[in-house]
Amino acid sequence: MLYLTSCCSPSRAIVEAVASIVALGITNIELTGGTLYEHYDLSALRALKTKHNLNFLIHNYFPPQSEEFVLNPASTNPEIRSRVHQTLADSISLAQSFGHNLYSLHAGFSYDQIPIFRDDGLFTPMSGPRFCRDNLYEGVERIAATILPPEVNLALENAFPLSKAGRFSLMASPEDILAFLERFADSKNVGLLLDLGHLNLSACRLGFDKIAFLDRLLGDWGHKIFEVHASANNGEHDSHNLNTVDDFEIQFIKGARKILEHAPIILEWHDCLSQQAAETYFDIARYLDLIPSPLDANP
Repeated sequence: MLYLTSCCSPSRAIVEAVASIVALGITNIELTGGTLYEHYDLSALRALKTKHNLNFLIHNYFPPQSEEFVLNPASTNPEIRSRVHQTLADSISLAQSFGHNLYSLHAGFSYDQIPIFRDDGLFTPMSGPRFCRDNLYEGVERIAATILPPEVNLALENAFPLSKAGRFSLMASPEDILAFLERFADSKNVGLLLDLGHLNLSACRLGFDKIAFLDRLLGDWGHKIFEVHASANNGEHDSHNLNTVDDFEIQFIKGARKILEHAPIILEWHDCLSQQAAETYFDIARYLDLIPSPLDANP
């Protein structure tokens, strides 16, 4: 099934964002961060879902939080860990209430702070404890053991190095992605959200062959890819631009459809909702043989 991210709408009120997407004939929507807590109305969201027979997936910072914090499953800070667990429990429960046994989130960070970038592209030195792969693994294992129902799949998203000053994001390299999958090889409901836009940035910044890596990933771990994100970028910025059917991301998905037939595909385009975006969505849906809903007409 082909979805569009709620971030495609520039609205920061989730009900308004969803309504604007539905108005263009798109009914499969991944609800994600970027909307305001004070404009969150779950009852209105459920009413929209019922009225238009919508399919909702839940990703990362959703539902919106009353206070900003770093959703970091690798954190060893007891207060942050508790907040992460409560947020994930709420998100998983909401996903189930929408009829989906899947929740996805970012893999985590090496610090609990949000980096401040300088004009030279570097970020200011970070303070506090530094987290690593093992902290992420321990955090995910704790989540799986305490709040993840056995019937719900948890997908962690690959990231990319934020700058040449340091990676900051965990699971940003091929080695990290493969190590994560190997660590959770026997966990039936812990897997990967493969973000192809992030992978393109990692390949450009770390200098590896993304096609060769994807071939290996599909061959060894295709069954552990629970979800796929696609968006276009120039290899320098995570710009979340519209794809075309000729982009490497869409071509990869087309070639991997048999292996990834279990995984929802999300077009993660940001702040670009328009008639053109809707037409492109339906073009890609038809190209991938993923006709998204009965409303698939001429938007």
